Amino acid sequence: MFVRYLFVIMIVCAADAYAGDVNNRVYISVAAGTGTLNGNDYEQSTTGYTRIGVNFQHASLTAGYVDLGKFDYRRTAKTYTKARAYTFSVDKLFQFDRRVGLHFKAGLCVWRTETGYLGSNLGEDNGTGTFIGFAPRLRFNPHTSVFLGMERYFDINGADITTVDVGLVLDF
Repeated sequence: MFVRYLFVIMIVCAADAYAGDVNNRVYISVAAGTGTLNGNDYEQSTTGYTRIGVNFQHASLTAGYVDLGKFDYRRTAKTYTKARAYTFSVDKLFQFDRRVGLHFKAGLCVWRTETGYLGSNLGEDNGTGTFIGFAPRLRFNPHTSVFLGMERYFDINGADITTVDVGLVLDF
């Protein structure tokens, strides 16, 4: 049910973002960091993503690929879960001055997980979920900024994944 509400909110925001804006700008963001699967049964994992978006008057529409990481099970280090997702979101940047801003995002993800033991694939699963995130942003010039962000992915194969990333944004 939550996915439906979020989808409706994204459509309304997208329509508002597109209304009357003729100076759209494309941007690319890349990031790397660490992820945590909810609970204490899994080790942290490295994560990374790349996204491309279009800035409109009031918000941005973004699509991307996220490697959510490979999580080793603490009780038997031979068992692991890998997760990745394609994301679609509405993003909003609140610019406090020319250099400092705070970036918020909410969206949908199409995820895929793989569970394995000793390198052998035990099974795969896929589905849809939601995610939210925020990131303080520091702009160096009109085309380059860096950020430190946190994202939370909900219901990825029955679990939540939290990521903390450092990234670069290039505006064109």
